[in-house]
Amino acid sequence: MKIIIIIIFALSYSMSFSNELLDIVNINNNTILIRFNERVNYSTSLSEDKKNISISLRNTKNLTSKNIFKNNTELIKETFITNKDGGLILSIILKKSSGFNAFQLPYSNSIVIDVFDWNKITEIEDKYRSGLFAFESSLYKQSIDLFSQSKDKLISARSMLGLVYLLEDSLELAFQELTIASRNNTYIPDVYAALAQIYSEKGSITKSEYFENKFKTSLSIKDSNFQYPKLIFTKSNIDSLVIDEVIDSLDVSSINKDENDRFSNLFDQDGERSKTELIQKSNLENEDSFLSLKNYLEYLIIVLLLLILFIISLYLKWRKNRIQIQNKEASKSFEEELNKLSSEVKKEGGIVIDRKDTNDKLNSETLNYNKVVSKNKSELTKELNIKSVDTNKKIEAKKLISSVKNFKSSNIKVNPETNELENNELKSKLSNKFNVDIGNNKK
Repeated sequence: MKIIIIIIFALSYSMSFSNELLDIVNINNNTILIRFNERVNYSTSLSEDKKNISISLRNTKNLTSKNIFKNNTELIKETFITNKDGGLILSIILKKSSGFNAFQLPYSNSIVIDVFDWNKITEIEDKYRSGLFAFESSLYKQSIDLFSQSKDKLISARSMLGLVYLLEDSLELAFQELTIASRNNTYIPDVYAALAQIYSEKGSITKSEYFENKFKTSLSIKDSNFQYPKLIFTKSNIDSLVIDEVIDSLDVSSINKDENDRFSNLFDQDGERSKTELIQKSNLENEDSFLSLKNYLEYLIIVLLLLILFIISLYLKWRKNRIQIQNKEASKSFEEELNKLSSEVKKEGGIVIDRKDTNDKLNSETLNYNKVVSKNKSELTKELNIKSVDTNKKIEAKKLISSVKNFKSSNIKVNPETNELENNELKSKLSNKFNVDIGNNKK
């Protein structure tokens, strides 16, 4: 990861053609920050009398409103800008012989010039400034070791340690150091930009916006559309990073009070900034508390609902089993009582009929009977029809025989030469008797 970042920085240096100088900010007590719109290729030098620091900026334009800046701090007198060979020369005039560190920050593209008095430097500060020299030379492992030895006394050392960890893609260690540095009002603005990116990568938009606004405010950036460069994190590292852990116990309680006071009004160009930051921080903490409480309540409600559903399911299962048991017990009790009564009836000489068996037998016999009746009825109807036909024929035959007998016993004479009966009276009798028209009968 370090190699990739170095390559990106190197490409930025080589492709840089016009790096505008956007602002010069006087950081309280001997520290100056120069902000550019992108990374700049620069070199520094110190005069022989150690009272003049020169910073050569190639292919750079001055977009500030002036060329001379009155600093008037303990060690710095003034800063002025001159044009040279298509670039700029930034000269810092010192009040007395001093030393300095100059280093460029990864997010703001700013160059920080930190002037110090060699005669007042302490052992802890000496380790910190040695760490800055290592950082300027991209010797990150050496700078980590030196910053680690001085971070408990100097918040600036902890700030730089967090940024170096970030460049080394050690996100967990970087997040820890950057968080503590931000709580102690570090004067290095890129700490806030780094935290804004980390929170953004983790999806915590509220905190990301808070630190991004703090970053812009510290650099006096009023452009709401300003976009600062961002580092590339390894996905596995950002996924495994836990940002919600409370690390208040890691806060530095032994930071040198002089340094804390020294940078307490970092980039404070108007008197309302500190007040605004306190209000924003308070609102953020209140919002975080509300969100935490809301998340807790949602979690509690979900747990209670699941518990209620579980209890209801257990109750329904118990109730079903209980009903089955009661039905079995009732059936068993009924059978026992029935058997008991049956035994008593039999002892007294009575007869006990199993209604179930009787009904089954009766239903079976009824079915068979219906089949037999249906068959017999069909056969009987056929037989009756035959007998009915035979009886009618016999009746007609009997009538015919009777008529013949009556005819023979009568004294009716028939003329053989004619087909008609002579005796009309006989015709009438026969017609009335047999209910036939015999007027046309022939022999």
